[in-house]
Amino acid sequence: MNPVAITAWQVLGAAGAGRQALLAAIRANKPCLRPIRLLPLPFPTLVGEYPGPLPPLPPGLARYDCRNARLARAALEQDGFRRRVEAALDRYGAARVGLVLGTSTSGIYDSEAAYRHFVAHGEMSADFDFIHRHAVHATAEALASDLGLAGPVVAVSTACSSSAKALGTARRLLLTGICDAVLAAGVDTLCSLTLFGFHSLGLVAEAACRPLDADRRGISIGEAAALLLLEKASAANRACPRLLAVGESSDAHHLAAPDPQGRGAEAAMAAALAGLDPARIDYVKLHATATPLNDLAEAQAVERLFGDRVPCGGLKGLLGHTLGASGALETVALLEALEHGWLPGTCGLETPDPACRLNLQRQPRRQQAGRVLGNAFGFGGSNASVLLGREADAVTEPVVAVGIGVKVTVVCTPEEAWAASLDVETALPDPKRIPAAIRRRTGEATRLALCAGFLACERAGVDPRELPAVFASVGGEMQITDRLLVELAKPEGCVSPTAFHNSVHNAASGYWSIATGSRQPATALGAGEATFAMAWLEAWIRLLTEAERVLLVCYEERWPPHLQPGMGRHPAALAWVLERGGRIGPPEQTGTDLPADLQPLAASSPVLAGLALVRALGNENRRTVALGGGWSVELR
Repeated sequence: MNPVAITAWQVLGAAGAGRQALLAAIRANKPCLRPIRLLPLPFPTLVGEYPGPLPPLPPGLARYDCRNARLARAALEQDGFRRRVEAALDRYGAARVGLVLGTSTSGIYDSEAAYRHFVAHGEMSADFDFIHRHAVHATAEALASDLGLAGPVVAVSTACSSSAKALGTARRLLLTGICDAVLAAGVDTLCSLTLFGFHSLGLVAEAACRPLDADRRGISIGEAAALLLLEKASAANRACPRLLAVGESSDAHHLAAPDPQGRGAEAAMAAALAGLDPARIDYVKLHATATPLNDLAEAQAVERLFGDRVPCGGLKGLLGHTLGASGALETVALLEALEHGWLPGTCGLETPDPACRLNLQRQPRRQQAGRVLGNAFGFGGSNASVLLGREADAVTEPVVAVGIGVKVTVVCTPEEAWAASLDVETALPDPKRIPAAIRRRTGEATRLALCAGFLACERAGVDPRELPAVFASVGGEMQITDRLLVELAKPEGCVSPTAFHNSVHNAASGYWSIATGSRQPATALGAGEATFAMAWLEAWIRLLTEAERVLLVCYEERWPPHLQPGMGRHPAALAWVLERGGRIGPPEQTGTDLPADLQPLAASSPVLAGLALVRALGNENRRTVALGGGWSVELR
C-alpha cells in the first residue's frame, strides 16, 4: 500500500458552497433535495441542485463557458482553494502539476439548447462549441487553462465511477514521478438527457430517494463539483489525510445493471484493501443509489468482505446521485468525517431492507475513524473503491521507472483509402469477432474498438480476460448521443432506454468486459488533441504500478457533420498489447510536432496521432516520437 497526501479539498453541491456547508448537512442528516428549478420536467422527482449563482467564465475562458465549467470554477474559487493550487504550482513548477477530472455528462446541459435550435432551424446555434463545452475533456481543459497547468490534463469518463477512478489515475501519476502534485476533480451538472434517460429505465424516484430501504424506489439525481489536491506524502504534509489506495474492477455482466452477486464490487473493494485486514476499516461509505438491484448487489459484496461488523452508510439520500462527480464528492464527505470525527448516516433510510444484512447507520455519529472506504460503481460495470486514512508516518515510495514494450499493434479502419499512403498495415473491422447480442445493439465506436481489441489479443496470443484495459476517444458514442439529443429536443421529447445506457463514454470498455468476461479494471479517457498521449500515459503508469500487460484501445467513429467542422472524418481504432520492460520511455511534454502527413488526420481524429508511433517502431533511426498534444516518447 503506497499512499499519497490529500493536502486540500473543496466542494459545491446540493448542500451549498464549501466544506462547512457539506459538514453541516452531514450532521443534520436532512435531505438537500428539492423540486428542480433549472429545467422543466413532465414527471415528478426531487433533485440535488446547486442552489447558488454560477457567474459566467471570464473573457479569456469564454469558449469553455457552460454550466459544468462554471460549477467547477466556482468550486476552485471557494474559500481560498485556488491559492492552495497556485502554491503547489509555485512549489513544483507548472509542468509538474497535473489535472485529472471525472465526469459523465460534461457540458450536455448547454448542448441541449443548441440541439433545440438545430431541430427548429436545421443548424446548431452560433455559439455551439462541442470540443470546448460538450466533450468529456472540456471542463478539465478549462480548469487547466485557468490555472496555467502544464502537466498532464485528462478526463476520465466511466459513468458514475468517473471521479473515483480519476483519483486512481492521479495517484498513479504521483507514484510514477510524472507529477509532484495533481488536482483531481469530479464535476457533473443536471441535464434533461440524464433525467429523461434514468426515467426511461424506470429508476427515478418521485420523492426523495431512500437508500437501502425496504421500500426504496429509485434515485434522486444531483449535481456537484468536488476538487482535491494530491501531493506525494512526506514529513512536510504528515498532518494531511492519505489516499491509501484505489481499487478498480469490471462487472462483466450488463451495461446498465450490476452483477447480482456483486462480484465486481467485491473485487474493487478487495483491490483497495490490498491484503489489509477488513477488520481495520472503521466505516464503509456505500454507493447506495436506492435502486433495488444496485443496493442489494453491493450489500452482498460488502457482507462477504466485512460481515455485519463495520458501520456502513450512504450519502445519496442527502446530496442526490451526482453521477460522475459522486466519487469525488463523497470522498470529500469522508475527508470531512476523518477531519471532524463525524461518520455520515444514511439519510432517507427508514426501514432497512432485511436482505441487506449490514451494520447500517441511519444517523450520523461522533467517532474518530482511522481508515474509511468509499465505493463508486457505474454503467458499464465500472467499479472503484477509495481507501482513505490518517496515517501520518506513511510516505510515498516512488515506483522505479522502466521502459515498456509493444507486443502487438493493430490499426483497424473501415476506410483503408486514407491509410494506404501512410506505410502502415491496416485491417478491416470484422464484426463477427463481436458476440452477436452485443454487435446488434452497439454503435460504430464500440464495434470498432472491440474489433481492434479482439484482433490485438489474438495476434499477441494473450487471454483478453487477463488484461487491464485503457479505452480512449474524444467523442465516444457521439452518433448515439446525437440521435438522443435530437429526439429529446423535439416537442414530444423522449429517450430510448437502450440508447441511453449505450451513450456513455465508457460503452466500449463496458462491452469489452461483457464480451470477454473480464473483471480486470477498464477505464475510458478523453483529452482532446492529447487523447492518444494521455491514453498512452495511463497505460504506462498502470504497467509500472499494477500490471505486467495492458490493452490500450484508441478509437473514433464518424461524427455527425453538424457537431464540429472537420472533426470525426476518419473512423479508426488503434489497439496495442503493451508489457512492462522494453525500449519505450515515459511520455514527456516536449512540444514535438507530429509528422506533417499525420497532422491533418490527427486534427480530424486525435487518436490517429498514434500512427506516428506505429511507424516509428519499425524505424531504427527514429528516437523521439510525437504522440500528439505536444507529448512524445523516446525509443531507447
